Amino acid sequence: MSNDVPSGTQAVRDSHARIAQSDWLGPRLLPNALGVAAVFEFLSNRVLQPLSGPMFGAVPGSTLAAIIGTTSRFSQNLAAVLGILVVGALLLSAMRPQGAASQPLGRVSIVMMGGLSLVLSALLTLAPDFMSAAGLLKRAQWLLQLSSVCVALLITLGVLQRRGPRGIHKLGIVLLMLPALFQLEIQWGVMTASGYLQRYGLLTLLYGPLVAMATLAMGSLCVSEWRPARPRPAFVALGFAVSAALVMAVVIFMWSATALRLIYMSFDLRLPMRFEAQTLYLLCLTAWVYSVAGLMFIGREANDSERSRGLGLLLLGLAGCQARTLPQMMFFLAGLLCAAEGVLSYAGRRLALRRSSDEANQATATASAP
Repeated sequence: MSNDVPSGTQAVRDSHARIAQSDWLGPRLLPNALGVAAVFEFLSNRVLQPLSGPMFGAVPGSTLAAIIGTTSRFSQNLAAVLGILVVGALLLSAMRPQGAASQPLGRVSIVMMGGLSLVLSALLTLAPDFMSAAGLLKRAQWLLQLSSVCVALLITLGVLQRRGPRGIHKLGIVLLMLPALFQLEIQWGVMTASGYLQRYGLLTLLYGPLVAMATLAMGSLCVSEWRPARPRPAFVALGFAVSAALVMAVVIFMWSATALRLIYMSFDLRLPMRFEAQTLYLLCLTAWVYSVAGLMFIGREANDSERSRGLGLLLLGLAGCQARTLPQMMFFLAGLLCAAEGVLSYAGRRLALRRSSDEANQATATASAP
C-alpha cells in the first residue's frame, strides 16, 4: 500500500521559507528600512563627521564641511522619525496573541509606557525649541529614558514568562536589556543616589560602558545561537567578524588617538589605553559581528525568526553602549523588540514543526495499519 500522506514538517518549512523570501518587502519593510537608516546614520554622523577634519581636511565653514554636516543632520532626523514609527508598529505587534505583551496586564503597561515614550520622542523631534524654552527639555529626556527602560523591562519579562523560548534565548534577551539600565545609572545616578551606594557610582561611571559592551556581545551570542548546517555561511560570518576585528586592531595600533575617538563617537565607549580593555573590545566586536552576520547572511533559506533576530542585534549594536541621543534610543527599543519577536517566532516555529511531525507520524501509522 503506497503512502500518500504528505510530510507536515516539510510543509511547515516550505511555508516559512515562502514567508521569509517575501519578508523584506512585506510586513517587515519598516524595520528593514530602519536598519538601513541606522547604518546610514552610523556612517554619516558617527564615523564620517568626526573624521572629516583629520582625514578629509573639512575645515569649519568650507563647502565640504557644510555638506557633511547637512548629511549628518538629515541622517539623524530620518533615523529619529523612522525609529518612532517602527517602535510604534513593533509595540502594536508585541500586543498580539503571540507577542511578548499578549497578557492583559502587559498590554496595559505597554500602552502606558510605550505611549509615553512615543509621545515624548515625537515632542523632542518636532518641537525641541519649544521644550527647551518651556524648561521641559531635561525632564522630558529623563522621562523618555525611564519609560524606554520600563518598556525594555516589560518586553524582557514578557519573553521570560513564556514557556516556548529556549533558556539560552531568554538569557540573551536579559543580557541585551542590561545596557539600558547601565545608561540610566551612568547618566542620572538613580541607584547610587542613596548614601550607602555612592561609593559604587565611580565604578559604574568608569566601567559601566565596558560591562554594557560585554553584555551586548554575550547577549548577541545567546540570541543568535547560530549552528549552521552548511559550512559556507559559517565561513562568511567568521570572515566578516575576523576582518572587522583585524581592521580595528590595525587602526588602534597605528592611530591610537584617532581610533579611541572613533570608538567613542561610534559606540559611546570611552575605551581605556590598557591592553586588556582593548582586547576585550576586539573580542566583543568579533562576537557581535559574527552573530549579526550569521543571522543576516544565511541566504534565502533564512526564516523570519533569524532575520528578526539579526536585524535586532544590528540595531542594538548601532545603538551603542550608551544610548544618549533620540535615534540611539529608538535603535535600542526597536532592536530589543525585533530580537524578542524573533525569539518568540523561533519558539512558535519549533512548536509548529513538532506538532506537524507528530501529526504526520500518526497519519503514517494509521495509513500503514491493516
